[in-house]
Amino acid sequence: MISAELTEWAAYEQVAGPIIVHEHVDVAAAIIGTLIARLGGDKRTRPEDLIPKWGTISSPADGWAALERMARKSSPTSDSGSSGIATSS
Repeated sequence: MISAELTEWAAYEQVAGPIIVHEHVDVAAAIIGTLIARLGGDKRTRPEDLIPKWGTISSPADGWAALERMARKSSPTSDSGSSGIATSS
């Protein structure tokens, strides 16, 4: 591939969006995750909240902390201590 062709592909990607499949899959999974969260009653979660930001985690501890922040952000708050899961008695 010559430099001019690489430049054309880079410009195309800037206009049309990512041409690498895994980036489209991440967006699709985030949309599905948002739909599932909304079905569960969460009105705050947005697809942008669920799209991974590749290359921003420097250590496993940072990755775990990021997961915990996402879980706290998307979990409904409850004063009664109930998990929000309906059970039959």
